[in-house]
Formats: sequence, structure tokens, C-alpha cells
Amino acid sequence: MMGVEKECKIPTQLLEELSKIELRRPEQWKRVSDIGDMMMDACVKAVYPELEKLPKEERLKKEREAFKRCAECIPDLHEIEHGIRKPEALLWSVESLLNQWAKDRKKLQELDV
Repeated sequence: MMGVEKECKIPTQLLEELSKIELRRPEQWKRVSDIGDMMMDACVKAVYPELEKLPKEERLKKEREAFKRCAECIPDLHEIEHGIRKPEALLWSVESLLNQWAKDRKKLQELDV
């Protein structure tokens, strides 16, 4: 089988959440960390949609797991969260990820024909 050796197992829900963030304009962010916060929320919603029902300690643990899972596919995420890179970098990463996802889906559809 051809393809990338390490594939990010990223749920469709996360890509949908990311596409919502992409629509926000950088001038709307008051702090650089705002984009990290939005990204964390998107990761958690996508990976653990039922998170609010969990006890607080378990919820915090799951939030970190969700964030790590997202960061595997979006390398800029940690740097943006810690203010090392500008938030616009996340938009470029998200756009790239969404474009790759669309290409991969198209390839899979062609194989199914």
C-alpha cells in the first residue's frame, strides 16, 4: 500500500471544527493565546464530544489527550499555544490539513469506483 508511513488518525469532526476556526480573522484575537484556546476547544469537541459529562479530574486528563492528538497532526499548535509563533500560522496549518484531507478523500473515492 502506498502512502505516508505515519498517518494522523484525525476525526472528521475535528476537521469540521478546524474549518470553523479558519473563518475567524486574526484581528479578532485579543491575545495570541486565544487561537490556542479555540484550538483546544475544537480538539476536545471533536475527540471527546461527551466530555462535559465526565468528572472534573477525568475531564482535564481527556482535554490534554485530545490536544496531544491534535498536535500530532498540526505541529504549529504547541508553538502557537505558547506564543512562539503567530496565530496566522495555525490558519495556514489548518488550511493545509483541510486541503490534504480533501485530496485524500478524493483519492479514496477514485479507488472505490
